[in-house]
Amino acid sequence: MSKRKNDLINRENEFIKLISEDFSKVERVHLPGPIYYDDSEILFERLVKHYKDGNKYLLSIKDRLLQCFDRKIEEDGKIVVDTDSTFVHCYK
Repeated sequence: MSKRKNDLINRENEFIKLISEDFSKVERVHLPGPIYYDDSEILFERLVKHYKDGNKYLLSIKDRLLQCFDRKIEEDGKIVVDTDSTFVHCYK
């Protein structure tokens, strides 16, 4: 997961560098976007979809993950996943 996150950060940095050549000012605007899950199966499906490189491992521990998710949902009513994104504001 950290590899995927680092890849996304590097791609964003490369994009910012590229467009900075054409604009006098480029600002990153952080956009928080939490998603709330109250169903462990749906959360697990999201994990498998987003971390395809880890599918084999995720599937091998599916039952343990679902138990963990279910316990957390029972305690807190939901699981919050931060899906933050970046808006790039460009000025001529």
